[in-house]
Amino acid sequence: MQTLIQPKLLLIPLCSGLLTWYCHHIDYVLQMRVLAQVAFAGIFFTFAITIGTANRRRFEALDEIAALKSHILSLSGVFAHQHPKERLPLVMDAFRTFFPIARSVLIREERKVDGEDLRQIDDFFAFLLGEIFKIRQDGLSPPEIARLLHWYQGMQYSFERLLSIKEHYTPVILRYYIQTALITAIFFLSPEFAGMGWLGVLASVLATGMILALLTIQDMIEAPFGTGMDNIHFAFIERIQQRLIK
Repeated sequence: MQTLIQPKLLLIPLCSGLLTWYCHHIDYVLQMRVLAQVAFAGIFFTFAITIGTANRRRFEALDEIAALKSHILSLSGVFAHQHPKERLPLVMDAFRTFFPIARSVLIREERKVDGEDLRQIDDFFAFLLGEIFKIRQDGLSPPEIARLLHWYQGMQYSFERLLSIKEHYTPVILRYYIQTALITAIFFLSPEFAGMGWLGVLASVLATGMILALLTIQDMIEAPFGTGMDNIHFAFIERIQQRLIK
């Protein structure tokens, strides 16, 4: 699990401060305001896009989880009134096991999903589809069956989107470029920081530290599933299981 307490967050700002102090010590001071503004404007514009994309993926995942919960509760309500009583416990047990299985799939550290986990998910959807067709045989009207199939397809779509969010991050080459460009730019601007004297040394350390912290935060929110403090938690599983009709 990544945290903000990392050696690079101390080492790199220290190196930046030492370089600024050395430039100040040898009186190597340059004014690069136009160059700095152009460089930082381009780099930070790209960085704003990448960190915004990473954060948006987290909220998209929350939307898909909410859609899954809504579809399961809707399906369970119909099954409770239309399904044969002897088969109803089997359906409800399947609903209760879906989210624990989905959680084990999504919080794996690896991007790729284990085939056995996917097989359990596929078995659940196959079972659910079979139960929908059993309801149709019991006389449920075609429009109502169409609505059940719509919820069923919505569940499949939402789960596949969650898998895509898990497996595909912001392009790695773009993230490496942003990290390298921002840190290089800070070191490159050491002669300008040096013109501020000892205050410039402190400013160099703080600026480098804040940039590294933002880059680390981006890496932390790239993967919305896991055990980190800002990852999506699945505490709702117990609540939704209680809401399903026993």
